[in-house]
Amino acid sequence: MKRILIIVIAIIGIAFVSAQSNIVGPKPFGILRGIPTSKLDKKTLVGALVTVTDEWNKKLKFQQKVSEGGFEMRIPYGGYILTIEMEGYDGYKLEIDIDSEETDLGFMRILTKEQAEAKIQKRIEKIKNR
Repeated sequence: MKRILIIVIAIIGIAFVSAQSNIVGPKPFGILRGIPTSKLDKKTLVGALVTVTDEWNKKLKFQQKVSEGGFEMRIPYGGYILTIEMEGYDGYKLEIDIDSEETDLGFMRILTKEQAEAKIQKRIEKIKNR
């Protein structure tokens, strides 16, 4: 009986220590992927700058240029703001949460500046005509 009690206490102790080490240990990482494309011709925006900042203090965390296959970054779990910028295109901004091994944003259709301006003008006209 004493032996069983010691084994049970040992198992509980190991489980407790293991749980505590996960709480104070380093954050796990996830892979963030995406393919920014032009909404106009659906081509990948090669050379666009992808920036990931901390959602709280807006400090730069990660930055990468888009290649033919899009982008892929290894990022610690947490909340971030993702922005994509490229000359001639409207800015793209998205709040993201990295909370799994892989986060795939898929195709992100980005308007050219002309498309964005036309869209705004269309909205203005719609409001004026009410």
